[in-house]
Amino acid sequence: MKVNVLGTLVDNITREQAKSTFFAFLSSGKTNTIYTPNAEICMEAYQNSTFREVLNRGTLVIPDGQGVVLASRILKTPVKEKVGGFKLTLSIFESNQKVSCYLLGSKPGVTDKAVKIINEKYKNITICGHRNGYFSEKDIPGIIDDINQSHAQFLMVGLGAPKQEIFIDQHQDQINCAVIMGVGGSIDVIAGEVKKTPDIFVKLSLEWFHRLITQPKRLKRMLKIPVFLLICLKKRIFQQNY
Repeated sequence: MKVNVLGTLVDNITREQAKSTFFAFLSSGKTNTIYTPNAEICMEAYQNSTFREVLNRGTLVIPDGQGVVLASRILKTPVKEKVGGFKLTLSIFESNQKVSCYLLGSKPGVTDKAVKIINEKYKNITICGHRNGYFSEKDIPGIIDDINQSHAQFLMVGLGAPKQEIFIDQHQDQINCAVIMGVGGSIDVIAGEVKKTPDIFVKLSLEWFHRLITQPKRLKRMLKIPVFLLICLKKRIFQQNY
């Protein structure tokens, strides 16, 4: 079942269901895409119909962020729970099921660091290849060829939204991976470049506050969240179309 959050169609599932869906994708015999929109991304999609269509073409679209959960409640179509993309990735790594991965994204050197940590920590995960996120259009055919030659099942694309979703949407038909997922800054977090949100902030639904105090440059982006929620409230009150 999909929930309509200002035009972005989000799957109404739990993290465990998302994890089970991921492993079902691995044996599906086709390429599946996973997008992880938070409130900022949903706001971008609300303002950009082309990007919204990209998200809505995703095979699995999970509600990544308490802002999306709150928006769904305001709109009286509540999702079951927040399904964070980073948490989903960790649950896949910690599952003890064998998965081969290719990492694409982050700064030069950071991806190498993430690969080393994954290799040391998760013996069931095989990193078939990796590439930083600094490339031009002319590099893309070679990158796709490298991904395909790696025979990875799972392609993690950490280019940031909306760039990563557009990249996936444009090239998924050329990529021979069972799952392609937009992972945002997960590669940076795995590498230790960005601090993981402490559990106390997660329990209090204050991940946004932790991100703000640790990454103050995000302030301008995060100001979109209250605007997003106000639009949801306005739609609920006046029953406006998207």
